Amino acid sequence: MSITLHYANLSQDVSTLSGLRADARWFDSSGTWLIELASGPGLRDLRAKLLDAAVMLDKEPASVRALCIVTSEKVTMERLSADLALVRNVLQPEVAGRVYVGRCMNSGEGVMLESGVPTALADVVTNVVQRQALARRRAPGGTAIDVLGLLIRAWFDLRAPLMVKEIQEEVGASHPTVAGVIEQLAKQGVLERSSDRRVTLAKFPIDEWPHWLVTNIKART
Repeated sequence: MSITLHYANLSQDVSTLSGLRADARWFDSSGTWLIELASGPGLRDLRAKLLDAAVMLDKEPASVRALCIVTSEKVTMERLSADLALVRNVLQPEVAGRVYVGRCMNSGEGVMLESGVPTALADVVTNVVQRQALARRRAPGGTAIDVLGLLIRAWFDLRAPLMVKEIQEEVGASHPTVAGVIEQLAKQGVLERSSDRRVTLAKFPIDEWPHWLVTNIKART
């Protein structure tokens, strides 16, 4: 969920030349930093964020760097550094050296940053984590039915394929909720995935339609 913040040196523009959106953008005299937040305590989401960051940086000027933060106090910096080293090995050299990691508590406090990251970013990370948590609490809490409804409407409207993050933002649903719907539709053979991990319906989900219709009627009643 990308958020709009009013903070010294923290830009409201989170779009990138790759078409992906960062969670936040911070800049100083040395260049620009894209900030991505990964949930913990597992590292699967971090690896996905690192790859997203690499895709963004590949289209950005060389002065732009990316910081991926794990919001979990259970993950050590040693583990993060080891995971980052594995990812860096498969990235292009001109991108690998511009991706960094850090961690903080779920509250946004206790920020720890990899060597080479400006210390000023610690306060920025706390601000971003806390604002994003507030935005999630204010979100309506989209359900699997809401996710399916969005995909159906997008199919009718001939919209371009959507990123998981875009679906989350539009319906206020969690990543596991969106991922669950996508996997269910994929098993039914009604979902198309693009090479950049965007998804769209391949055809009308006739098996899911009655359940979606009944649930929405009950909700409106």
